[in-house]
Amino acid sequence: SSAEDKKHWPIMNSKNCPCGSWIKRAVQEKLFEPQGLERLNKAHEAFHATAQTMQQHYQDGDIALAREGIPKFRVAFEHINNALGMCE
Repeated sequence: SSAEDKKHWPIMNSKNCPCGSWIKRAVQEKLFEPQGLERLNKAHEAFHATAQTMQQHYQDGDIALAREGIPKFRVAFEHINNALGMCE
């Protein structure tokens, strides 16, 4: 759909999304090794940065460029999965 038709976006702020809240709580409660949580947090931030770039292209009307970000978005998601697997 066109950017004008989109009324509700997913949570785009990494600090307010469920994953960001979980990471913050895990850090505070020292549930995992700090290095693992830092790796996860960096992957999570990169994921949101990629999504925000895609959203901006979409809102600017450059749908093709926004779609070109999908492979990078998938890789960023895999980095989150990998970081989660390394948390101890």
